Amino acid sequence: MRLDRGLIAIIAANNVQAAAETARAGRYVRTAVTEQPVVSELWARLDTADAQQLETTIATLAKTLAKQGDTDELDVRRAKALGILATPGRAGALLQGRDDKRYLPRTKVYLHLSDTMLTGTDTQVVRGETLGPLVRDQLRDLFGTHRLTITPVIHEGTEPAVDSYEMPDRIRESVLLRDVCEVFPHSSRAARRLDLDHTIPYTEGEKDQTRPDNLGPLTRTVHRAKTTGRWRLKQPKSGTFWWRSPSNQTYRVTNQATDDLREWSPCERALLWRFDEQPPPA
Repeated sequence: MRLDRGLIAIIAANNVQAAAETARAGRYVRTAVTEQPVVSELWARLDTADAQQLETTIATLAKTLAKQGDTDELDVRRAKALGILATPGRAGALLQGRDDKRYLPRTKVYLHLSDTMLTGTDTQVVRGETLGPLVRDQLRDLFGTHRLTITPVIHEGTEPAVDSYEMPDRIRESVLLRDVCEVFPHSSRAARRLDLDHTIPYTEGEKDQTRPDNLGPLTRTVHRAKTTGRWRLKQPKSGTFWWRSPSNQTYRVTNQATDDLREWSPCERALLWRFDEQPPPA
């Protein structure tokens, strides 16, 4: 095959060069979370020279980890080595034969957990916005490989309103932490990647329209369906959304679940709406 490629290059150099440029234009790097959220897969197509250098560096780091007492199998150490390359400072230190924990990557993590998560004796589950559900031992592993900035998740949704269409970061952050996912019925799309939509459409000149209890994360498609009136939306309180579909079906959406109110009587729906709109005092 090498001989054939060489002969082709002699008689059709321009075609060979064009094919090479097409191949280089198709380079990529992609990642995807596996069925276990603490492990991801990575695929890449690189320049051959870069791939060879990457292979050499990974092999060197894997050997260094073994010399420092890492007893994992070679493939596992190679995977660790590739991960270490994400933190150039630590990779450089390891290539010089030393390890410096100061170079552990810094990550901002949002964890939604109960007050018994860290103190309870039973297995508890915490939800990470990007990693999904994790048990306590997985949290320990995560804390051991990164320097984490933990942001308290406050679900009050009481930030002061503003008059402008553009919202300040404090309001956006509050809504994203409150809702976690898109507020359309049964949606599991992560809220942090979505636009925040005004439940009652914004009207120029009116006061206090941009506030948590008038905002919710939606995809562009759902936003358009709401804008055109095919789907109708009300938000009786911060974080609770009532949808009516084009077929007149009613759904109640919170950050806990979607309630299909199809089997509810008009009286039951009215009482639930009143409860949402005016919850009893704590």
